[in-house]
Amino acid sequence: MRWTEKELNILKRMFKIEKSKEIEKKLDRTLMSIQKKAQRLGLKKDNYYYFKNIVNKLKKKKFRNNDNFANFISGFVAGEGYFISSSVKGGRKKFIFGISLADIDIKILEKIKDYFKVGHLKTYDKRKPHYHNESTYSVQSIKDILEVIIPFFEMINLQGTHKEEQFKVWKKEVQDYIQARIV
Repeated sequence: MRWTEKELNILKRMFKIEKSKEIEKKLDRTLMSIQKKAQRLGLKKDNYYYFKNIVNKLKKKKFRNNDNFANFISGFVAGEGYFISSSVKGGRKKFIFGISLADIDIKILEKIKDYFKVGHLKTYDKRKPHYHNESTYSVQSIKDILEVIIPFFEMINLQGTHKEEQFKVWKKEVQDYIQARIV
């Protein structure tokens, strides 16, 4: 069956950003037919398509929003946490979510790490004689940031604090970076 001009326009518009199965439903064509026609026309998926799929996967990650410890983490991060990014060699960026405390409170960082099931704990020597050693919980893996940290703070927000604004800016930087790196 020949493709109509209307079908071709729909295919060209949808192929870049939609799953082929969605196009299949819309056009009542087989998946094979859609893929072959797209290939002949030189159509490719847009970066947005890949980014949208990553975001959709993240939204499936569930946290319990009535979890008292999750709410505790939110308040704790509002006071002691950070979301930072920095440039590294080769145009790459490094993203870090972390919490730093005096090492006398390392037990709470261990509980937070156990809750998230990602990240690392590290203790640093005190910077001044009258200080305590410092313990830090951090998550630097982009996969863990995308699959755990961002979904958590999207669901359990930071209650209108400055840290919430910092998180929103950081999340957008992460998303923009991932979208730009998708080939």
